[in-house]
Amino acid sequence: MKKLISVILAGFLVLSVTVTAIAAPTNNAVFYLNLNKYMVNKSQYTMDAAPFIV
Repeated sequence: MKKLISVILAGFLVLSVTVTAIAAPTNNAVFYLNLNKYMVNKSQYTMDAAPFIV
């Protein structure tokens, strides 16, 4: 009986983690060196200063 309850609880835990991970939206941001443009989710935007590496 204890094993059955443990298996059922483990199953609920796995399903709850999987459903939460699938439902989470993701955003993608890409910055280009020495250009004042960047992309977020395939939409291009302009910023005031270009990023650079010192």
